[in-house]
Amino acid sequence: LEANGWRYELAPGETTFNVRGIITEMGDANCGSNNDLFCSHEWRIWPAESQETAATLAVPGGSISSTGMIDLNPSFYCGTSRLVLVSENTYGLTRAIIEVVRSGGVCDATTTGPTLNVRLNWGDLDTDLDLHLVRDGGSFADEDSDCYYATCKRANTMGTSALDWGITGWEADNPLLDVDDANGGGPENILLADPADGIYTAMVHYYDGSSMPLPEIEVWLDNRLVSWVLYGAELPTFSQREIWTPLTIRVESGMVTVEESQLLDRWQ
Repeated sequence: LEANGWRYELAPGETTFNVRGIITEMGDANCGSNNDLFCSHEWRIWPAESQETAATLAVPGGSISSTGMIDLNPSFYCGTSRLVLVSENTYGLTRAIIEVVRSGGVCDATTTGPTLNVRLNWGDLDTDLDLHLVRDGGSFADEDSDCYYATCKRANTMGTSALDWGITGWEADNPLLDVDDANGGGPENILLADPADGIYTAMVHYYDGSSMPLPEIEVWLDNRLVSWVLYGAELPTFSQREIWTPLTIRVESGMVTVEESQLLDRWQ
């Protein structure tokens, strides 16, 4: 995939930037004034060096709202990636490709272990879900052991948070929540390079809204999708103040395993 002549260089240590736009003449919610038989409006992030095809390569991405409005804060790999925006129906395809360069911070640090990316997506506008990652022995909303919007924002030149979860004083292995999406339907991403051994628990808090969202969690390991968990069909409707625990991540000597849990609790 080649860029359309657009190139964006993130500031050192940054992982994302805001992308806004609109798909014109998109038609109604049925995806076209003629009720087209096929349509798709999506975004994807492709590693620039990848030689794989769309049929074999799993890449981060999601759908664009049926309103045609684009308001994204995607997370990018270290190095050069390509953000691909696609709108297509029975009659044709329009594609925009932006080359994005991420460097500095964690990208320049020497790490020996894997890099984790836990990604939450739900797609419901004006509904606020919050992604949490709780370290081994920690608890929900704890200021030291839970990475979420209140504790896990960028706090140093390395581009990570102040949560010192790995080697004491080394900022490269601190976690980071790079996007707190309050009304756009996601995604939210937590990044953790060179994680310490232990069990990490992914949680989703329904903070605010009136919809009945069906969130999904992806776990990426070194830019490779290793787990994709949807909100369990056996669970009751997800509602405000509830906490969905979809999975746990075990790290042991650099090896990572994911176990699905599908628990639902209420936050008091």
